[in-house]
Amino acid sequence: MEKILFNHDAAGLRESFMLSEERSDKLQAAIVFESIVAHTIIVKDYGHDHDEAPRVLRTKTGVLSRTLQYAMDERERLFLSFIFINRHEAINNVMAALTALEQSMTDSNLREKLLNAGEEAFGGKMTSEELLKHFEDTMRKKTRPLKPLQKLVRQVENSNYDFHLFNAMIDEDESSGYAMEVIEESLEVLKNLSRSGLFKRPENEDED
Repeated sequence: MEKILFNHDAAGLRESFMLSEERSDKLQAAIVFESIVAHTIIVKDYGHDHDEAPRVLRTKTGVLSRTLQYAMDERERLFLSFIFINRHEAINNVMAALTALEQSMTDSNLREKLLNAGEEAFGGKMTSEELLKHFEDTMRKKTRPLKPLQKLVRQVENSNYDFHLFNAMIDEDESSGYAMEVIEESLEVLKNLSRSGLFKRPENEDED
């Protein structure tokens, strides 16, 4: 097994592993990429039949094994394994919340309940069409901070699930830490939306 040297005097984890900031960001981007790929394929291809999805997509170890292919040596594989769970769970929570939020925008039962509540609150002063427009405008305003996350998901999808093409896309006009920064910022946005009562935070459904 390859001998790994650490810098035990370093201030941070990346420095302890003696990785450059750029390389650390690329490895974290791989976790973001593979986590989004797994979530997207499960939602699109398996819908509510989550258990029917291949275990390589729906388990933590499955997604980790897919992510490890981007490591160049034993040190990077260990670094990825060390940081994986924390990053993967954050990404999964963000993606599950985004999916729930997007589905709520088109949920006819929810819209009906909101319209009824709106009619009661406004005492018939607004038509159903006006209430619906008010609901849509409010949702757009509240979810506007999630546009970078939606863009990130589109970049993953537009890459045709090719990590190297995805990397080329985000390298064009974004910082090297862009992918993980979007996840962290989106997590804060979703926490605030949850506190406002807009929706419940999803539970992590990964196995392992």
